[in-house]
Amino acid sequence: MTRRRIIFHNKTVAPAAAARVSALPVMFVKAAPDPLEAVDWTASITHAQLGMLIKAAHVGDIDMSDLARAAEASLRRRPVPEDLRRVIVGTHLDPL
Repeated sequence: MTRRRIIFHNKTVAPAAAARVSALPVMFVKAAPDPLEAVDWTASITHAQLGMLIKAAHVGDIDMSDLARAAEASLRRRPVPEDLRRVIVGTHLDPL
């Protein structure tokens, strides 16, 4: 562990400021990326994605008409319908 040398110009501030300075390195964290951007939505819907939508329909998160649209997209080798993408990545219950 490396220690940082602290130089104070005003000696009346030194004891109070020294107590607040951490010896640990500072770490900056980026904001989490949007999970929708991590998937290539231009490719045709996969069987795994369709399976997730079937489970979501079973639980009641989506309607059977939504599942029918996804099944049709699977048969025609089209991408996932845009309004069902959040269900696949699991963020459909998050507030927007």
